[in-house]
Amino acid sequence: MALMMDNKPTEYKGEALVWERLSSLLPNDVVVYNHREVVDDREFDFVLLIKNVGIMVIEVKGWQARYIFDVKGPDEIVIQGESKIYGSPEKQARGYRFDWLNFLNDQFGISPVVLSMVCYPFISEKEYRDVRLDIVSSKDFTIFSDDLNSASKLGQKISNAFIKKKLLNSTPFDEKVMAVVRQYFEPSYKAKDDQIVEVSDAYSLLKVFNNELTEINSDELAEMYFAGTKVVVFVKSEMDLLSVCKKLEDGFNSRGIVSDKGNVRLAERDEKNDFNSISGSFRIFNFEIYTHNLDLEGNEIVVEGQYTEQQKLILEEIANSTSWNFDQYKVEHAKGDKNVLVQAGAGTGKTYSMVSRIAYLCMCRKRFVNNLVDEIAMVTFTNEAADNMKVRLKQYFMNCYILTKNKKVLHEIEAVDLMQISTIHKFAKAVLQSSAMEYGLGAEFAISSSDYAKEQVYEKYLNNFLVEKQKEDANFAQQLKMPVHKFRKLLMHFSQQLYNKSYGIKELKAENLGTFEEWPFFNDVIMKVMIPAENEYEAQIFSKNKIDLKESMLLLNDAVNGIFKEKCVLKYKYLFIDEFQDTDDVQIDSFLKLQNVIKNTNLFVVGDLKQSIYRFRGATISAFDLIRTDKEKWEEFSLTINYRTDKRLLDRFDVVFSKMGTKGYLPFKMGKDSLTSSIDTFISSHEIVTKLEYDGDEQRMEQLFAEITRQKDIIKYLSKHNKLSSKDRTIAILVRDNWQIHNILEEAKLRGESIETQVGGDLYKLMPALELYKLVIALLNPRNPVNLFNLIDSNYVGIQLDIQGLHCLSSEEQITKLTYVLDQYFMTTMSKTWEQIILDTKIQPILLLLRNIYEGCQPWFQYSDTDSEQRFYKANYELVLEKIIKTYSVDYLTLNVIEHSMHINIMTKQEELARNIEVETDDIRVICTTVHKAKGLEYGCVIMPYMGMDIASMKKADLDVYVENEKLAYGIRIGEEKNKKYNSNYDVSQEQNERVNEESRVLYVALTRAIRNVVWMKDIKSKSKISWQNLMEV
Repeated sequence: MALMMDNKPTEYKGEALVWERLSSLLPNDVVVYNHREVVDDREFDFVLLIKNVGIMVIEVKGWQARYIFDVKGPDEIVIQGESKIYGSPEKQARGYRFDWLNFLNDQFGISPVVLSMVCYPFISEKEYRDVRLDIVSSKDFTIFSDDLNSASKLGQKISNAFIKKKLLNSTPFDEKVMAVVRQYFEPSYKAKDDQIVEVSDAYSLLKVFNNELTEINSDELAEMYFAGTKVVVFVKSEMDLLSVCKKLEDGFNSRGIVSDKGNVRLAERDEKNDFNSISGSFRIFNFEIYTHNLDLEGNEIVVEGQYTEQQKLILEEIANSTSWNFDQYKVEHAKGDKNVLVQAGAGTGKTYSMVSRIAYLCMCRKRFVNNLVDEIAMVTFTNEAADNMKVRLKQYFMNCYILTKNKKVLHEIEAVDLMQISTIHKFAKAVLQSSAMEYGLGAEFAISSSDYAKEQVYEKYLNNFLVEKQKEDANFAQQLKMPVHKFRKLLMHFSQQLYNKSYGIKELKAENLGTFEEWPFFNDVIMKVMIPAENEYEAQIFSKNKIDLKESMLLLNDAVNGIFKEKCVLKYKYLFIDEFQDTDDVQIDSFLKLQNVIKNTNLFVVGDLKQSIYRFRGATISAFDLIRTDKEKWEEFSLTINYRTDKRLLDRFDVVFSKMGTKGYLPFKMGKDSLTSSIDTFISSHEIVTKLEYDGDEQRMEQLFAEITRQKDIIKYLSKHNKLSSKDRTIAILVRDNWQIHNILEEAKLRGESIETQVGGDLYKLMPALELYKLVIALLNPRNPVNLFNLIDSNYVGIQLDIQGLHCLSSEEQITKLTYVLDQYFMTTMSKTWEQIILDTKIQPILLLLRNIYEGCQPWFQYSDTDSEQRFYKANYELVLEKIIKTYSVDYLTLNVIEHSMHINIMTKQEELARNIEVETDDIRVICTTVHKAKGLEYGCVIMPYMGMDIASMKKADLDVYVENEKLAYGIRIGEEKNKKYNSNYDVSQEQNERVNEESRVLYVALTRAIRNVVWMKDIKSKSKISWQNLMEV
């Protein structure tokens, strides 16, 4: 009996009969597959793998002779009672044959004999001639009903076909080659040891040796590695480990390449690798080797993650006794046809897991992905995360190229730049472009955000509302209990909070607004001011071919629930979503609907509910439950091996987090969610966690700065005995609120201490923006002495002038003198006078002119002598221009437009996140930042000086708005009142619980930023019932 690898077909009687006959008549070394694909959407009927012979593709047609009405030609077969005209089954079979030939060559670089035949299970050879099917398929390559009644006849027919089509230069289809094909189609198929050479083209190989390695074993492993296979090896002894490492070292050195911090690069002159100082395990890019102490019956081989249940038990044992990360391996090699959910604890290498998963999908034998650009998209939480992912992917493929010199990999490097890896809002734009016309937009619409323009519309509607109300009550304005401009700002913030949670205020219904005793008129404000203002603002920017950033998610959800279903042209096979815990309900619904619209799309979501700290943006703790609508379609994994933090510190955290989990504050269960690590930072155990107590603000600052000095001394001591990275040498002061940063920085100034801070939404307060504005103003007003002086005083020129001397001159004399200074300066830097530059504003594209002045003057050198600060200046200059270009069409960009945009953003203190840069330094850095800005980062030491605040307090924010079950709920601090007032839909008790839970998650994020140690400070006078310091004391 043949080895039938698939179930018997039930839809067609002819195929069912052929399955039965092949099973009973063919010998047991013939492997049969049916209804599989080697090319997407092209499913063959049957394929036979015949050892030492070749591969036979069989196309079955269950026709009966009496129903064949006419055979007009090879491609025109008319069946009685059917309107369809059938084409040639022989050509169809031949097409599958070529699919196989291309597949085998592309995937494995092999070219065995592949033939094709047609099978008529209900037609005899005589009937075949009578109805003239002989012009459709050749007799020698057609199986008749007669052949299916005898093992000898069927065997002879197939054998003769191979004899007649004996091909030259084909790959012998021996046991080894057959094993390669079987491993692709049969995940549980286990290759024999002597077949392992033939899997060197696989994406990955895992091998557990139970015996001492031979030199041939070591050579084969090294050969496979340098050919491009990712290798994981477990050996019995340290000697075997060193033997393999020596082969790798020789391979690297002979190729002139170097293993460097997990990457591969070209060696510098006389630079060599040294893989000798190794004990227990060794890891470099795409190669891991460990020693194990298990007693096995024989060696175990796993190709591309396809292991048996027995092998799984062995791998679990190995993972428990070594530092190998089996969970990460499972994520990387998860099934290609399932959604994947990864719950990744802090510092567990989620970015590595995503990169390796993409590599597997692109480079495994099944080639789940053939085109990175069209078939994979990724949504990240920030632009920085998107940029980092592209860098990491490019680095991965560059490593592969340097290692193997395989030029095919260069194509993947180029493709990464074109991939859709972006924030959710940019992804929304990409999706919406195919439906733009339905919204009255052009395909090249822009995403914009202008609080100034929106405020003008709000002002109009609010003024009209106030005029009407004052007709009814002349003293109505006093009921606001705050100035009108502040009330207008409050309305905009009210709307903003709903948009942040992907809920449009325009969707509110009057019956769901509740009541608000303090402002009985507020429902009228919502219906007559806010909603009409939002509608007009939307129409206003739509008319300019733009959509508001805050509206983009609502439009995406609207599109995937409606018109986009028919318009979708996307072909993504995989959609990756990073930081999934930060998505809101509307975004999750959009992803699920999008998956239904884009056929055959699988999701890969990664996140950590314990790090869900963006509730103010609509993120919910139920994110994972909402996405898993059908658990049958999901594979779930959990990553808990931490690659950041000292194992002793994680043990201390475990007790704290377990207490928070027991109280219901944190989604944490000891064991299941506990982070483990093998890292030792060599700090004394008594320094791992330090508690300092203080009495009052003055003592807090004394203790804080004394502790900073002490931690610097610890770092200096550790540096003498260990190599510390820039992150290891960083002390981070983490706080909850910006006012706390301000207090610490002010104290640092008084003490002459240098403390950096992570900038927040202050792009337009920074020097790059302010100085670009000075340049633009001077170009627009070249005869205004104040503007000219400001330009000369800026880092673009940087010349010190006698301002008192200028005061004594007339306006014309001032202009003449200042113009002379600019002429001399620009002749030196750009070989042009100031007047010539002014003329250029009339004839040159303005962006080109600004770029030329910027490059000529190089203001970053005047700004700072420090490389990192110079890079910071340049990065944020670029960001300002990017923001302007995104807001306005380049074709209509003028000096006046740029000035107008910058004037509004600077004067209205528009909040826009600045661009931070990575700083590499040998010095000890001290940083003060909020926990939210520190998320995703890591620091040697974390100090937390503000731990006594009441985390259940409702006093914190002046405004809190949300919608639950379509009901609008809000709390507002009115005027100078101490406490907020709430409308009838607001559940204060529920909100307090939610706040405590979120603040517990914020504490989790803060603590897990630490690499080496944590210092927390206890306010002994704090009367808070529940605070961070309460949670820390266990």
